[in-house]
Amino acid sequence: MTDLVIDKAWSDISPGDFMRWATPRFIKYGRVIKRDGNGMTLQFIEDANVRVIPQAKWYFCQAKMYGPDAEEHLVCIDYSEWFNGPPVEPFVPPSYDDSVTVNDACEILRMDPKQLRRHIRRGRIEAHKDLEGRWMIDRDMLMTKAARYGWI
Repeated sequence: MTDLVIDKAWSDISPGDFMRWATPRFIKYGRVIKRDGNGMTLQFIEDANVRVIPQAKWYFCQAKMYGPDAEEHLVCIDYSEWFNGPPVEPFVPPSYDDSVTVNDACEILRMDPKQLRRHIRRGRIEAHKDLEGRWMIDRDMLMTKAARYGWI
């Protein structure tokens, strides 16, 4: 079934709206979590991942200027016509109660933040980014790895 595109202004897009993001490599469907400035946070339906699109307004303007012929575009769609299943569960941000930030971990390990981020990038320490882009590290895993590598 083809998507029913809704003609909305950028300022009218709100959390809960459904979007189609198309590039030459993929087409993804997602729900708006938040929109701030030129960026947008979407929860994709295919894999339930939350992604921040920093220049979402540019993709949105491409669709307004060139229509469906735009190579890369972001449009608001009527998802109720396309989706025949149960309603999508509301997005609940993950809990970081047992996690620490890089700065907190550096205080625990008495380590430089740059060095700790390097360990994260190299895969020695498992970490994930929260919705604001900060690295979050599981406290128990941090202590286990620190003991393993002799940092404490």
